[in-house]
Amino acid sequence: MFITNTLQLIIKYYVDLNNRMKKQGTIILYLSYAVLALLFCASSYADIIDHKRYTSDTETGLDWLDVTASINMSYNEVEKQLEPGGKFQGYRYATAEEFNTFVGNYTGSKITQTQIRQVLPKSANIEFFMKIIGSTQRVAKRVRADGSKSDFSDKHWARMLDSVTGITVTGQGRDGYIHIGYSMIVKSQDFGTSVWHYSIANMNKYVNRDKRDPEAGSFLVKESKAKSRPTPAVEPEASSLQSLIDEELKKLDTP
Repeated sequence: MFITNTLQLIIKYYVDLNNRMKKQGTIILYLSYAVLALLFCASSYADIIDHKRYTSDTETGLDWLDVTASINMSYNEVEKQLEPGGKFQGYRYATAEEFNTFVGNYTGSKITQTQIRQVLPKSANIEFFMKIIGSTQRVAKRVRADGSKSDFSDKHWARMLDSVTGITVTGQGRDGYIHIGYSMIVKSQDFGTSVWHYSIANMNKYVNRDKRDPEAGSFLVKESKAKSRPTPAVEPEASSLQSLIDEELKKLDTP
């Protein structure tokens, strides 16, 4: 899905470019480059499968419920719905480490640290990833480096344009007490200039277990039935990619 959506955007861009340049050879050349580039990077995304309500990571064998399914529910409310007969039966809370692995498997990068912002690669199409797992932020906000929110409009404050925020488990004490925190993926714009993305696991270790947050949910996982597709998952996409190319090239031949 990622490959098809991305190619559609590339095709539209280069068709427009071709119309401006009036050189049919240009569109064929750029489309060839685009297809080769997407086939090359497909393996980075082949193990992440969007099922609309949940996303499978076949590398770890986990299904991730969309965060929006538990938005504005407290930890204790969600915990109760994990029980047999509950809304989230079969799921459990993901750990902060599992969150890092999930993000890393999508981006093709290794993320091991918690409570530290991890800059995500620009080439990974993070906004698509945020969309399929469930964006929880309602409006853009100005924030300080420590994540505190403010209405200040001073140029030294960054803007948090979008985010996916959810509760994860960080460990269990000897007394059985489960420690929790917020983990998130953020689209940020520092000082009104460059836009970039980062993730952070266990950002806040002090979460009120009874408090609801209209812009946060929970990261819930369960064992997946989805299997990794052999030789990479672009094969089912190949015919549709070719169809897209043929369709756009036909438009060029139409007076």
